[in-house]
Amino acid sequence: QLLGESVLAIDASPDNMLRFFFNTDIHHQDGWARALLDGRDWRDAGLRYTQHIDLLPFGQLSAGERENVDQLQPTLGAIAEAVQQLQGQYRWLLLDLPAGYSPLTRELLTLCDRSLVVVHPDANSHIRLHQQPLPANGDI
Repeated sequence: QLLGESVLAIDASPDNMLRFFFNTDIHHQDGWARALLDGRDWRDAGLRYTQHIDLLPFGQLSAGERENVDQLQPTLGAIAEAVQQLQGQYRWLLLDLPAGYSPLTRELLTLCDRSLVVVHPDANSHIRLHQQPLPANGDI
């Protein structure tokens, strides 16, 4: 923000937690995934955080949708095309991807120039590092 560069943070995790780092109201349930599932335009789910930082929350899923989130890929996969379109509109696109290898996560990873794997320095994280490969251009 101090450099005046535009940033869009996109929550690609069904947990829908990134919004809390941007002081979004706990009752706010809208997001790009919720919009796509409801047949609305995903662009309407964007939020302005500061003059240079925007947020695109995931949105709240129902319990049934969460249980079958991988089956929603035909609908949710539209966000990959949206990310490609947004690349020319923002200097930085930050994608908060969930752990694991869901179809949506794999598709979005192919669009990333770099990936940063955030780990907690505990035994569980250390073990997990050796159980799954880092994505191409991945850093810890």
